[in-house]
Amino acid sequence: MGAAVYFAGVVRATEENQAIKAIEYEAYGRMAEHQFHLLFDEMEKRWPIESVRLLHRIGVVKAGEPSLWVEVIAPHRGESLCRVSVV
Repeated sequence: MGAAVYFAGVVRATEENQAIKAIEYEAYGRMAEHQFHLLFDEMEKRWPIESVRLLHRIGVVKAGEPSLWVEVIAPHRGESLCRVSVV
């Protein structure tokens, strides 16, 4: 594989000029896994991706801390960014 892309989503300290100290995330685990698998299946159909790893925190996440981490491994840069080059 020739490309690895990493993304970290971080809780912002403000939203629409309102201060945020933290966000509390909750999830219904089985439904979240089901939805992620639907997304991963669609990605597999559209792009030649080797692997996708995704972590999303639950519970209280303070401003400035990461709440989401995604890793995509693919043969080339374009596929790792989930876009297709048109020649």
